Amino acid sequence: MFYKQTSGRFADTHPRLCYPKWTREHYARGKNADERGARELDRLEQAIALDREAALRSASYGKFQIMGFNHRSCLYADVEAFYRAMGMDEQAQLDAFCHFIRAMGMLQPLKDLDWVKFARRYNGPGYRENQYDAKLEDAYRLFTKTKFPA
Repeated sequence: MFYKQTSGRFADTHPRLCYPKWTREHYARGKNADERGARELDRLEQAIALDREAALRSASYGKFQIMGFNHRSCLYADVEAFYRAMGMDEQAQLDAFCHFIRAMGMLQPLKDLDWVKFARRYNGPGYRENQYDAKLEDAYRLFTKTKFPA
């Protein structure tokens, strides 16, 4: 996404940050999620040093991994405000996600339990490869069977 946001301006000098076709090849590696997350934050900092706005628009944030370029759909006037809010707490992330679902036409598929349509809109065309629709349905079934305390 950094490639798209910068029109490939840094592809020659920073090919691990700025590349034309999505791949997991450049994702940070580590023993656990905390280690990988810290390394991804390092990558974000490197991109910020090159072009702050493009970098913030190119990253995904929070529990729901909403891309920064979607800030307006989450009711944030600019990507800076979105970035700050996503770092505040999980409530801000959930609020953004709710606005994002509505703005992107995903509320009805969610209500209809149409996991294919929801996953396609939320995750894009790669949803099938990652089986996001099946994972959503499995999670829904698991949690609707669970008895939560009142």
